[in-house]
Amino acid sequence: MHPTRTLGLALATLALCLSGLLHAQDGGQIHGNFSTDGQLYNDDEQIGAVKPPADFGLNSWMNLNYRTGNFEAGARFESYEPALLGYPAGAAYNGTGVGYRYATFRKDGLEVTAGNFYEQFGQGLAFRTYEERALGVDNAMDGLRVKFNPDTGIYLKGIIGTQRFAFDNGTTKGAGIVRGLDGEISLAEAFPRLFPKLAAKGNSLIVGGSFVSKFQPDQDPFLELPENVGIWAGRANYVSAKWNLYSEYAYKINDPNGSNGNIYKPGQALMANATYSVRGLGISAGAHIFDNMVFQSDRGAPTLFDLNINYLPTLAKQHTYNLPATLYPYATQPNGEVAYQGEVFYKFKRGSKLGGKYGTKISANWSGAWSLDTTRLANDTIHLQGYSTNFFSMGDRQYFSDFNVELRKS
Repeated sequence: MHPTRTLGLALATLALCLSGLLHAQDGGQIHGNFSTDGQLYNDDEQIGAVKPPADFGLNSWMNLNYRTGNFEAGARFESYEPALLGYPAGAAYNGTGVGYRYATFRKDGLEVTAGNFYEQFGQGLAFRTYEERALGVDNAMDGLRVKFNPDTGIYLKGIIGTQRFAFDNGTTKGAGIVRGLDGEISLAEAFPRLFPKLAAKGNSLIVGGSFVSKFQPDQDPFLELPENVGIWAGRANYVSAKWNLYSEYAYKINDPNGSNGNIYKPGQALMANATYSVRGLGISAGAHIFDNMVFQSDRGAPTLFDLNINYLPTLAKQHTYNLPATLYPYATQPNGEVAYQGEVFYKFKRGSKLGGKYGTKISANWSGAWSLDTTRLANDTIHLQGYSTNFFSMGDRQYFSDFNVELRKS
């Protein structure tokens, strides 16, 4: 895009944003915002950095959303002329075009979206599409999503479509088709008579389940690859005044792909978190195991950043003031890891010797991640399982370890 056109687009969008809100003649509302990131490059002889052919990189986005009554529609215009150096982490982005568009209708507990959308089932072990613009992560779905809330405490979802893969004057999509169903029930809300104690004390027990599958034709001349690969997951969450207990398990059928060496071993994941909190004290603990859980809509995806269907959370503290840990956080090893984390938080009261005038907060956190304890299978030429796993047993290699103490006092 010519610089003059880019500037004109930015000024027009800025005028829209400064107006705050435009009211359409029929009573509808139009909202909008925009963002622009630019970089000017120079050679640096001291570190041997050579600037790219383009002296300047530019990433720009503009969102426009229209809403009236039960109907909503919107679009995101994107421009990479050219994209910032190293952006995104996966497939390349080039040119200017529409990167996201949708239309949604809502009525009587039913919501239908056609076009692009982001969605998550549970903690994402089976399905999660999301955007993290600063990192260049965007695996938005393009298809159809239906949500239905038939009664209090019951939530149903269904999705089908393809995923965003790259950008070339508009989005390009991955080869596979993703389909999924998810259901969740809050027992205290949906069945108060069956669970009177839960409802009376204000506690809640939420259970849910998901099933997601991808379809991709088998065009491999040497291997018989499954064209439909499914993953199912179940979860439970108990919440009370002091406790929050959550656990989720997922199982993926054999999914030979480039990241696991085309083995036919099923994948599985289990995560559990427990939190106890009262006034001035908080304790949390978590553990998870991920085994062969790479799940991409294209078995031949060029990198692990592209076309991910699921999301595997990291058990590591999200630092705020620790610069190295903030810039280089630990990343989950999707093909296999065992991880643990624990944290204790305490607040010394105001007026006490340690609390002082405003109180003192202290927290200690530890987390660690290891490889899986596996045994390679000998003579594995028929079933191609690759290896066996000792569940929740740590291997010889430690991927990550972090112990820190924070003291905060005004």
